[in-house]
Amino acid sequence: MLLGSMAQNAFAQKIEIKGTVRDASDKSIEYVNVVLQTIDSTFVAGVTTSPEGEFIFKNTAAGDYRLVLSSIGYNTGYITLNGVKRHTDLGPIVLDSASIALEGVTITGSSQISRADRKLVFPSERQMKTSTNGVNLLQELMLPRILVNPMNNEIGLSGGGELQLRINGVKAEIDEIKAIRPADIIRIEYHDNPGLRYGNAEVVLDYIVRRPETGGNFGADISQGLNTMWGNYNLYGKVNHKKSEFGFSYYMGPRDFNGMYRDNEEEFHLADGTTLRRLEKGEPSKATMCQHNLNVNYSLQASENSLFSATFRLRGNNQPHWDYKGTLYNANDETDVVDMTDRTDQSWTRPSLDLYYQQNLKNKQTLVFNVVGTYNREKSQRLYQESTPGNILTDIDNNIRGNKYSLIAEAIYEKQYSKGNALSFGLSHTQSYSNNEYRNGHYYETNMHQENTYIFGEYRGKIDKLNYRLGVAMTRFYYNQSARTNLPRTTVSTRVSFCTMPCQTTPTSAGRETSITLLLHWATSAMWSKQWTHSRYVVATRI
Repeated sequence: MLLGSMAQNAFAQKIEIKGTVRDASDKSIEYVNVVLQTIDSTFVAGVTTSPEGEFIFKNTAAGDYRLVLSSIGYNTGYITLNGVKRHTDLGPIVLDSASIALEGVTITGSSQISRADRKLVFPSERQMKTSTNGVNLLQELMLPRILVNPMNNEIGLSGGGELQLRINGVKAEIDEIKAIRPADIIRIEYHDNPGLRYGNAEVVLDYIVRRPETGGNFGADISQGLNTMWGNYNLYGKVNHKKSEFGFSYYMGPRDFNGMYRDNEEEFHLADGTTLRRLEKGEPSKATMCQHNLNVNYSLQASENSLFSATFRLRGNNQPHWDYKGTLYNANDETDVVDMTDRTDQSWTRPSLDLYYQQNLKNKQTLVFNVVGTYNREKSQRLYQESTPGNILTDIDNNIRGNKYSLIAEAIYEKQYSKGNALSFGLSHTQSYSNNEYRNGHYYETNMHQENTYIFGEYRGKIDKLNYRLGVAMTRFYYNQSARTNLPRTTVSTRVSFCTMPCQTTPTSAGRETSITLLLHWATSAMWSKQWTHSRYVVATRI
């Protein structure tokens, strides 16, 4: 019934819901997270307010909804929208200021400390008590651009982009964040303008957590649908002994839908200039899948200046049925009818071993080494048929098998100076080999070898309230497929950025800041032929 309603809504009228968020003094509030939910709190969509405090949800189906508005320093607002059937302008929405206690001092507004390259966010006692793990704590903190789906414990960015998660500086997966107890979190370091060492990440969240000398904790977070097999099962635990810490987390997500179907429309533009338009009327079929995520971690903090971490991860998904069947009708000739079957059986497994070592040296110097080995095995089979009684008109049977081995190594050096100035440079190299087999009446096999080397250097400085970054990065990419070889390609990128405190770059810029970014890319092949590949000059003035 749920999927049938979704299919019908696809052809229903779409509406817009918009409004403006203001404070008690009638000033617009920027970076407010606005989440649109159904009445039963199911996540629908999320946006962030503009510099004028405006937000808008487009292409929304008519129905009953609830708006949740949240921002650091303000009480969360809730608005119920019953029977929305046309474009709706909610007008000004007022959020009241909130007082938050931090380390014995009562402050009004944000519980943050701004640094040159990040914000330090300290959860309040109330926020930690009302949260059950590191994911839904973010929902309480209401950080700019961060969207949290409480139903699935997922984290995303408003406007898209890459979000990188870390725990005590070490890269982490979402399941490891779910396993963090809020009481163990000292702070969250929010990098909204991360440097070159973080690659393409637009935002970095680094959870700084406590390491007790002894003790441990175990827990479970389980949710299960009542009328269908839709479950999210999480188990986690951690044990500390002197300088060592052992931890694990396991997630299983079974899905089993009986009666799933799809209604579809397709259009073909033929070589003779004619157009064939067909309508698919779905019939009840089956969808079954089960996800598995396992993390096993050991870390050793031999002294205050060193940290070693080893993490084994196992990701997997088994999807034996994702089946559709139905009838295809010619929109211009109702007698032109065929039966359709579309079945998919696929699975993948991805084990990996992640080794991380950090050494803090004298004079505020830091060395970081990270090595990750991964294996990826995938298989997929898809059967697509169109038929009339007694005749098969279309018969496509694709079988794909793939194996990929990768080794990723990274080394980073950073030197901290006074007033938040810092120099960093690093080297990252990825080596991968893959083998893929394709069968669809014929047999094809490809073997690929890829290399990717990334070198960067960056200086971060501050003059009064002006923050700036000067960076240069070089990427070398090599690719070889079977007997065909592509020559190495090298790209040099130059990055210069300036912004006033606090330094923040987001799709909706605001807040008495000026940001100037200059990006230049220079490419050269192995034969030394050179060309400009990209240049961009961006100026954003924030008032």
